[in-house]
Amino acid sequence: MRVPVATRHLLTAIGLGVLATGISAFRSGTPSFWADEFASVLAARRSLPQLVELFGHVDIVHGVYYLLLRVWTDVFGISEFAVRFPSALAIGAAAAGLWMLVARLSRPGIATLATLIFAILPRVTLIGTEGRGFALALALLVWAILALVVLVERPTVRRRDWVWWSVLVSAGIAVFMYALLVWIAVFAWVWWVHREKLGTLLRFGALSVAIASPVVIGGILQAGQIGWVDNAGISLESVFVTLWFGSPFLAGAAWALMLCAGILVPTALRSHGGGPERALLLLATGWALGPPLLLLLVSVVYPTFVPRYLALGTPAVAILIALGISTAIRFVLRPFIGPAGTVPARSHVPTVILGSLAVLLVGALALPGYLDQRAPLAKGSDARQVAEYIGAHARPGESIVFDLDRNPGASPRRGLSVYPEHYAGLRTPGVVHTHLELGGFNDEVLPVADTVIDPESRVLWLVVTQPQRERRAQQNIAALAAQGFSPAGEHILGRSVVVELRR
Repeated sequence: MRVPVATRHLLTAIGLGVLATGISAFRSGTPSFWADEFASVLAARRSLPQLVELFGHVDIVHGVYYLLLRVWTDVFGISEFAVRFPSALAIGAAAAGLWMLVARLSRPGIATLATLIFAILPRVTLIGTEGRGFALALALLVWAILALVVLVERPTVRRRDWVWWSVLVSAGIAVFMYALLVWIAVFAWVWWVHREKLGTLLRFGALSVAIASPVVIGGILQAGQIGWVDNAGISLESVFVTLWFGSPFLAGAAWALMLCAGILVPTALRSHGGGPERALLLLATGWALGPPLLLLLVSVVYPTFVPRYLALGTPAVAILIALGISTAIRFVLRPFIGPAGTVPARSHVPTVILGSLAVLLVGALALPGYLDQRAPLAKGSDARQVAEYIGAHARPGESIVFDLDRNPGASPRRGLSVYPEHYAGLRTPGVVHTHLELGGFNDEVLPVADTVIDPESRVLWLVVTQPQRERRAQQNIAALAAQGFSPAGEHILGRSVVVELRR
């Protein structure tokens, strides 16, 4: 029995979505939680009243994600894999939506190319292993753009369909505000290819922003949270390599393929989006390049350019690479292409082979970065390693202190709350106020040199993390000597040194 085309398309999209989920989920539980994920876990452990209090101080822009993560962790618990797996699922959903979007605007072959490339882009496989909201925002964005394409192609659309679309768009904005940058580019695309629908789109786009306005306004009021961003991080490498690709070799190949697709842009502009793949090309070009250009312009006045915040452009990048591969294949097979631009059946096998080789090349160039993302210290944190070492060697009643002189938000000290089972029974002197009392994520803690250790504690564990951990460890040891402590041993982990002191 012949399977209907619509069913085949649906099964293909689902299959590629499952594959993308697997690629992102593979070994995602290996690295320790890192600084931003500490915030996710600490938020997920809070009660609803505590979360409301938190949003009044910080991270309202991540509020929707924290609420969803709280529900998820209530069911599946808190571990690196459990917290990160929803992001892998979201990448799978985004991949399925991307296939359906590209297949609608182009051909199934291009859709498959784009989806496979999307699934292995380093920026995608990175956010697919993070307990943060970027992957969820990406999935919502892709499906909202797909829904928009369906709506603008219909001759008549019910008002309630536009309302539901507005709700979907607002959900994506509420999860990650930077989605607004992509929608500026998408609205420009609609103005170019479906100008008659622009008025309706603007009305319901405004409704989307209105629904998400509590998060948008709150995010603006809490803009000081990204005060650490500065323009010193903007460079050719951060824009052309780090943004989506991670490796200069992959970046070089990807940009070359994207330039191949760019050959088609002038023709697409002259035709106002008509013809095969032209509307898709214009959409992907604006979607990929518009947000980075806007952020670079804004950064002239207010620094906001952070490469990971632009992960929402990865589906468009994958589309452009796929179109570039298609253009290159057409050039190679030009002697076999008919006058109408179609590829005869005898050329389909070489087309599939060349397309597969191109995907394998992208995958081979992305593989070293993919494996690095899944190494134990991939995210620059050894908090779990420190917790496991302390849990194996410390005894109840002993004390532990952490040097927080540098970047306290990334300190293994947050493991006290994230990995509490390893610190059970230990004393934590020097705490002035807990993070719950302060309504944030960091405890207020005295410097090690000013911390008075309980006289009953005969053993003290000191944890010092890079940078300059050896020098700072010696300074702290010298200060603690005044309380009768002397070193009894030390153990070096990935980024930290754990010193055992006795008196």
